[in-house]
Amino acid sequence: MFNESSKKLYFCQLQHNALQLEDFLRPIPAPFGEIDYAERLGHFIPKYISEFPEWQEADLAIIGINEGRNTRNKETKLAPNQLRKELYQLIPPSSKLNIVDLGNIEPGENFEDTEVALQEVSKTLLAENIVPILLGGTRELAFGQFKAFQTIVKNLECTVVSANIELGQNDFLNKICLYEPNYLFNINVLGYQSHYVKQQAVAVLQKMYFNAQRLGLLRG
Repeated sequence: MFNESSKKLYFCQLQHNALQLEDFLRPIPAPFGEIDYAERLGHFIPKYISEFPEWQEADLAIIGINEGRNTRNKETKLAPNQLRKELYQLIPPSSKLNIVDLGNIEPGENFEDTEVALQEVSKTLLAENIVPILLGGTRELAFGQFKAFQTIVKNLECTVVSANIELGQNDFLNKICLYEPNYLFNINVLGYQSHYVKQQAVAVLQKMYFNAQRLGLLRG
């Protein structure tokens, strides 16, 4: 569910600066603040559990996306907190890196609402030179992520690791290729498998001078 200010964005298309970052995000479960992560990454990361953490000085911001629509794997919406359980157990990097966990984006009224929320959150972070690290969500949400980077980064390069190459009308790669104005410099599709991919899709990427590499070639 979204609060009233979030709904206004989705249905009235208010200006980007009309909302605060926390209007798009929901806290992660309280047990994440109770587990002993001594000397582990989870111990050093400020988390959105009860109060929204200070984020303006962060280098990286973790964002979960509880969205499982537009995919055959409906459990994708459960991925963010499952990934946190593993991520928080890692050893923190030796270099000083300021990481903050800003909680989860909840599913919108429809899939496009979630995409808008992702775009706005990513845009706000990128404008402050903070790299968003996204957990969960379906790959079709990559189009919302792309639109956020598109406004900040010129000569943008997109890398997709996938067994398949889908360029149908509603597929995110097709939307990225056709988006205008487009500052896309290159697309890399790594690890595709020929028995899943129509040769026409590979030919389209090659015709646009984009890079597609088979899994077997990468292994070699």
